[in-house]
Amino acid sequence: YDWVVWVDADVLFMDLSGDIIAQVIEFAKPDIHMLVCLDDPEFLPAEGKRATSTNTGTIAMRGSNWSQEFLSTWWSHDEAQIGESDQTVLDLLMSEGGTAVTNHIA
Repeated sequence: YDWVVWVDADVLFMDLSGDIIAQVIEFAKPDIHMLVCLDDPEFLPAEGKRATSTNTGTIAMRGSNWSQEFLSTWWSHDEAQIGESDQTVLDLLMSEGGTAVTNHIA
């Protein structure tokens, strides 16, 4: 596939008159391999919880070697192995990986 889209079970599509996912993917630049939603930067986490800026409830991944390698790194990250949330691990990878990661995510 050119793109694979993940949506959580609790995602609700309000307007079914068009293909919003295809419209979003159409505007992805060639070097973008992952589209992910960002939460409100003013979000304050519950006490004892880490703040995350990403919302992994809806993700589009380009069918590419970069995407495959990134998913493998994401899923095998030490924090993921001890039960940290996928959103937190994605935030960590984006901060740890610098532009090698963030240049491919929009």
